Amino acid sequence: MKKFWKLGACASAALAFTSGAWAHEVPTTLGSATAYGFLQLNGVYDITPQSPSTWYTNLARQPADSKPRGGAYLTARNSRLGLKGKFPDGETSFLLEADFHGNNNENVTRPVASTAFRLRHAYVESGSWLFGQAWSNAFDAGASLESVDTSSQLTSGGVRQAQVRYTTDLSPQAMFSLSLENPAVYPASANTSQAATVTTATATASSRTPDIVLRATHTADWGHLSAIALTHDYVFDNGISTRSNTGGLMGLSGSFKLANDKLVYGVYRGAGAGRYQWGTTYQAAFDDGNQVQTFKSSSYHYGYTHKWNDKVRTNFNRSYVLFDDQVVPALKSLENQVNNKRLSQYQINTFVALNKSVEAGAEWAYGKRDGQDKSVSHEQRVNFSLTARF
Repeated sequence: MKKFWKLGACASAALAFTSGAWAHEVPTTLGSATAYGFLQLNGVYDITPQSPSTWYTNLARQPADSKPRGGAYLTARNSRLGLKGKFPDGETSFLLEADFHGNNNENVTRPVASTAFRLRHAYVESGSWLFGQAWSNAFDAGASLESVDTSSQLTSGGVRQAQVRYTTDLSPQAMFSLSLENPAVYPASANTSQAATVTTATATASSRTPDIVLRATHTADWGHLSAIALTHDYVFDNGISTRSNTGGLMGLSGSFKLANDKLVYGVYRGAGAGRYQWGTTYQAAFDDGNQVQTFKSSSYHYGYTHKWNDKVRTNFNRSYVLFDDQVVPALKSLENQVNNKRLSQYQINTFVALNKSVEAGAEWAYGKRDGQDKSVSHEQRVNFSLTARF
């Protein structure tokens, strides 16, 4: 197995430098593989106070309007490398992919422009089964919003995680899939908790069971329609007592083809949706001292793509998250101890193909964050990208 990976990687690198085109099939005695990916320069300028995540929008934590305005940022960390192919049996495929979005200390590495290598995908597929780290079964790629920003919509977290998934065809145009996925609950006392939050610094959050995700999809000439349902187990332990609750997310998403244009959409209802949606990442569940409660939320997104010609296309995107009225303490993971009530975001972008390999993109984004305490924060930023695919 090690020889296969080494041979595939070395052969891909050699072809890249000798031929000038990086996407090549690499034949080996153990199967075949294709190297792929892209190099990307991404630039951001914040007109309003700078997003705490800098290189991508993070409306759920957008600073107050009174904070210092403006901020420019350039990065190549979106660049990506991948290897995909099949094993000798011809029926088992694999995909290995990484980028440079690792969680290193940006303040330390910025002087030398270094970013950490991060695993995106590492899985095998055989027949109806998938094993490894891949997009969550909850993610509908065909209904997602296209944007220059790497976090393109409030309603989807684009989660990639370890899982076991089974997929079966219900008809020539319909399929059903069931997956058991890594629950990924981190210590809830940490300010960067991405799954659950508590009000006491001594308590931690965990999950005793894998996330269960179900999806059914119908595909037709006009587009597709997909439905999801998932459950997530929240367990809080402060060393004295343990309390738990089950959260989840349900939704419908899909697409419509309109001549050369395309409309995508999604509508969701969550109770502790957590990291499965960007907008609910920091408000999933909390321990009120008597029981574990989940944050209730409703959300939607839609996007329209107009193709001007073979080289130019424009997208208009809209996404929205509304939290129910709940009496909750201020949570440590939110800036200024403010719980979000409403998140609203718009994006307008245009992509231009400069040649067969290189594409440029430019985007204007506007967002509004309303807190449960009636506070308001605004986001306004300009993004651009230059991407060379191989």
